[in-house]
Amino acid sequence: MRQRIIRWYAAKIRYRAEQTTIKLLKQAGIEYYIPLQNKKTAVPGMIFIRTDYERAVSFREESGDAISYLHDHTNQRFQVIPDSEMQRFLFLQRFADKYYCLPNSVNLQGGEKVRVIGGDE
Repeated sequence: MRQRIIRWYAAKIRYRAEQTTIKLLKQAGIEYYIPLQNKKTAVPGMIFIRTDYERAVSFREESGDAISYLHDHTNQRFQVIPDSEMQRFLFLQRFADKYYCLPNSVNLQGGEKVRVIGGDE
């Protein structure tokens, strides 16, 4: 029997399908995370789902294709977010409203250095 490997997958939720998708995820017992900032969706339409690959595929079909997974174009598989990176992201998100704000991305260029000027440590 093949071992089920549980991973985080990045996905997009179809417009106006958020509540239905969340309800289906809860019913299926699938862990998920929607990034919030100031109690609003930080990245509209974006969701992270933690499950095994086969369940991710079957959930997409069960949801009526309300979600679509981001693909890793090097291997044509769903984009996997390593647990270590997701844990750091979740940690930062817990304090997002209180301790940091993201810079205006319009003012940033790829590879540009930034300086952290505040925080607990």
